[in-house]
Amino acid sequence: MPKTPNLPIPTSPFSNDQRSDHNAALPTPQDGLDWRLLSLVLVTPDCIERGLQEQALDKLRENVFLSCITNIIATEEQIMRHFSNLLSHEASLSWPGVDIASELKRLYVGREVCIGIAFACGEMFDGPDAPDTATLVQHLIGHEDPAQADPSTVRGKLGRDSIATALHQRRLVESVIHSSASPAAAAREFGIWLEPLGMNVQTWTAP
Repeated sequence: MPKTPNLPIPTSPFSNDQRSDHNAALPTPQDGLDWRLLSLVLVTPDCIERGLQEQALDKLRENVFLSCITNIIATEEQIMRHFSNLLSHEASLSWPGVDIASELKRLYVGREVCIGIAFACGEMFDGPDAPDTATLVQHLIGHEDPAQADPSTVRGKLGRDSIATALHQRRLVESVIHSSASPAAAAREFGIWLEPLGMNVQTWTAP
């Protein structure tokens, strides 16, 4: 996976109180749902078990609004759907000798994950050529290999693993945090994680 290109980081349009309100409702687009404005964030079990969940989320809150934060126990169905791209033949070529399905079960199934929605807006997000929130959040969390992530990113600050070490041990890397790769992925991941909990995608509030 290539690195996310460098992007200017916008000044958040929200106050510190708004950014820290886990239960606040997100703005509702006037002309239908625009998934370019959204990204789903998943804090991994290794990060939570190390007591670093809030540090990871606070790093994102410096630049994006977070809402619908919830901690749940991941099921096998959710994990296999969320990481379905890793189960492809093409992905397996990047992880030689690794039983990817078994590793996903080991790392996630039956363990606590934290799910939330990231929302960004401002002048840089206006217009047809504006970057989407998914791209911005991927930039903020950093390179998929924590050992190569910039120290200013979530993975660069909190990561302790590397792909090289993981491959040597024939396992998947502990990535600290994940986020949607695209607006389409954000829509799909919302359905996997938040709709089963009763989150209302049309009004951006939990019932």
